[in-house]
Amino acid sequence: MRLILICICSVFFIHCGEFEVLDYNKQVRKSADSLYRIERSQYQKISDSICDLKFDEFRQLAIDTLKQSTLEEIEKLIKEQ
Repeated sequence: MRLILICICSVFFIHCGEFEVLDYNKQVRKSADSLYRIERSQYQKISDSICDLKFDEFRQLAIDTLKQSTLEEIEKLIKEQ
């Protein structure tokens, strides 16, 4: 009986600090959300400018990938005949 009581108490005390960490994480999440809402327009402008700069590069990469996969499919079909 004494052993069971010790086990129950030790489990209770082990988890004692977890609630403080959860509260802290909630506060950090709220702060991050608030900062994001305040600075959202600035982040949107930055991401749009990066997309504008990289659009042609990404488009060409996509085209090259499609060409390569199409050529591989054609070569596979030719070998099968």
